[in-house]
Amino acid sequence: MTQNRVSEILNIKYPIISAAMWGLTNAKMVAAVSDAGGLGVLGPMPGQKPSNGLDEAGEVMREQIREVKTLTDKPFAVNIIADDSGANSGISSDLFAVYLDVMIEEKVPVALVVGHLSNHEFFDKLQKNNIKIIYRPNEADPKLIKQAEEMGLDAIIATGLDEGGGLPINPWLAGTFSVVPRFVDEATIPVIAAGGITDGRTAKAAVDLGAEGLYIGTRFLVTNESPLAENVKDLIVKSKLEDLVYLPDPTSETIRAIKTPKLPEIIKRISSGQISGTSTLLNGMLKGDLDNGTVVTDTGLSLIHSVKSVKEVIDELKVAFE
Repeated sequence: MTQNRVSEILNIKYPIISAAMWGLTNAKMVAAVSDAGGLGVLGPMPGQKPSNGLDEAGEVMREQIREVKTLTDKPFAVNIIADDSGANSGISSDLFAVYLDVMIEEKVPVALVVGHLSNHEFFDKLQKNNIKIIYRPNEADPKLIKQAEEMGLDAIIATGLDEGGGLPINPWLAGTFSVVPRFVDEATIPVIAAGGITDGRTAKAAVDLGAEGLYIGTRFLVTNESPLAENVKDLIVKSKLEDLVYLPDPTSETIRAIKTPKLPEIIKRISSGQISGTSTLLNGMLKGDLDNGTVVTDTGLSLIHSVKSVKEVIDELKVAFE
């Protein structure tokens, strides 16, 4: 494979990046992605270890970072939010200031930054410590590209409505293959495609549209190294696009979950404020408790036919760059 800009900037073999996915990541999965030539990303609350207070939460992140380093010597990233975008998910913006300090102390080479660009001090601190910045805007708005470039950010993620999480806010209801070429046409920094990319065909399509990297969540969750409950992995493999329904969520109108017997009741509880979307996500996907939890995926789940190793997934995706 010839080097492209994302690979060169991040010092990785293949420009394939695993999504942050809140608490659904852990050191084992992140290290597996990086060791296979991609870039693994630790999301907030990695490993789902209990913590009390910001200091302890920072130490949990430090433990996960150090565990990644024991499992691989390849680059990896930590996801941080530059503003209060995580507040509706029950995560204080103060937590990410703690994560930032831990990243610097532990010499994490890459930051996946979500949020607005107004917190210049936040971005400056990363750059002064030679941490590469992949920026994922809250909105699929090409107007943010120029500002990101003027700030010297290294790459930008273009996310379409095919994604499985809560970003971005997408007022145009535009799919990945509409958003990506629009970003590519207006950007001078590399564009990374996100949303519904799950196999070699969708990977090639994104690259053909000009993407220089891939940002992938659901496909990496259905791997041997993923911390998801086994019954949830099996459910995703057996499910199709028509099995998805939209969930009410204060952070996004685009989150979809697989229809399960108790989902209507869960939706009512989310809508009434009895439970949060984040808690149901973790209950469902990590614990496998489908009576009290949800299973959120992107629209590409119809193309996932089996649980594979992370390396097998990357081997399938990397053909897009060969």
